[in-house]
Amino acid sequence: MSLELVIAIIVLLVSSLCTYGLINLLYKVKRLTEKGIKVEGIIKDLETTDFDDRGVRYPVVRFSTRDGVTIEGKNNIGVIFGNFKKGQMVEVCYNPKNPNEFIISSFSSLIFSYVGVILGIVAIIVGVVKIRSTLL
Repeated sequence: MSLELVIAIIVLLVSSLCTYGLINLLYKVKRLTEKGIKVEGIIKDLETTDFDDRGVRYPVVRFSTRDGVTIEGKNNIGVIFGNFKKGQMVEVCYNPKNPNEFIISSFSSLIFSYVGVILGIVAIIVGVVKIRSTLL
């Protein structure tokens, strides 16, 4: 087996796993946007992780459920550009059965999810074509 084929297989596997994760994220974003309860929240902080030293920041949001329970947590979708600032009011969509499952309702969340899935599919296609051309 050639090195080129091994690399193509690795690219295919990694892109497939990433695409699967992004499809799950897209499903969650769409489900919460369509069926979640919408309330106002406030950006309390912008956190970075040790892994994300490239400027990806995750908004920490505080909001109250309709039942009056205060929730504070980190949004699962990070932002690269400065579209969120501390103290900013945002719309939050949360799962009424599990209020700790929430997203900031924003156009960028939906776009990030779609673009990620599309790029993942393109990477899968490239991997398949590369494997096929290597085997022929």
